[in-house]
Parts: sequence; C-alpha cells; structure tokens
Amino acid sequence: MISNSDYKYISDRIGLAQAQPGKASAALRKMITNFVDNDVPANNTLKLWLINIVVRTYDTLVDSNVDLNPVIVSFVKALQEHVVERFGSVDDYLESNQILVSSGFASISSAAGYNIDVINIE
Repeated sequence: MISNSDYKYISDRIGLAQAQPGKASAALRKMITNFVDNDVPANNTLKLWLINIVVRTYDTLVDSNVDLNPVIVSFVKALQEHVVERFGSVDDYLESNQILVSSGFASISSAAGYNIDVINIE
C-alpha cells in the first residue's frame, strides 16, 4: 500500500501541475474554504449544497480551460485503483488517513472515473 505521505505528495504535485491561475478560480477556491471553515455544522444540508455547487462550478471552470493530459489521467486512475483495491474506496482512504487533496487533483481523479467527495478536498 502506498504510504499516506507519498499519496499526499503525489496528489499535491499533480494538482499543482493542473492548477489554473486566475482570479475566478482563486475566488471559487476561497469560497469553498470559507464555506468549509465557517461555524455552520458540517452536516448542514444548505452548507453541503452550497459547497457542492461551488465545487462543481470550479471544476467546470478548470475543465473548460484545461485539456487534461491523458497520461496524467491514466496515472491518477492507476493510483486510485491501487487505493480502491487495498482500501475499498478513495474517499474512505482519504478520510481515514486525514488526507485532503487539491481541487485540481480531484478534477483529474474525476476524469479518471474516481470522484472525490468535497469533504476530502482542500
């Protein structure tokens, strides 16, 4: 099994490679952080709804401005398959090991067929 620190390192580097500079994506990321970090309980349905909309908007922005490299998508798919084979699900692995991935990495993972819950995204 890949170590938690190796997984985090890999996901961070892939996320950075795919990250889009720009005011809109930065503002959306800040919104996500603000929603996650506020005092509203994490299981509040309105909070979850807002977070999911902002994340989907961010993902759409990233996906529309970036052609995902198929080699990177294949690599992420192999990484997530490794996690699923040994842990059951990517989200369970991330939650159990308290790993947060970037939204860029989460977008690539989604393109590889492995959606990551917003609770596991920085």
